[in-house]
Amino acid sequence: EPQSSVEEDPRTAGIQTRSEHGSRQPAAVPNTLAKKKPNCHQHDVNAVEVSPQSTVFATGSSDKVVKLWDLQSFEEKAQLRGAVSAVVRLGFNTTGDILV
Repeated sequence: EPQSSVEEDPRTAGIQTRSEHGSRQPAAVPNTLAKKKPNCHQHDVNAVEVSPQSTVFATGSSDKVVKLWDLQSFEEKAQLRGAVSAVVRLGFNTTGDILV
């Protein structure tokens, strides 16, 4: 089970989480997404993962859809359909070019 810790990042003046793999993820992304795009999925968002380059993030939902978003504008970039059940976990590889 991955463990996270919370720390303040002076570059963004925001709360950041650090996964056991050392990647940083803005904890504010889910809250900002909920405010800017309240109907971003047809069902609850279960997973949010920020790419290592912090340029895009992915959301996974009970609607069996994964969406890719621009981290700056929060505009949807792509939808990935075809999951056979609710998407509850997401992860980028270290270079950010593969999402699992």
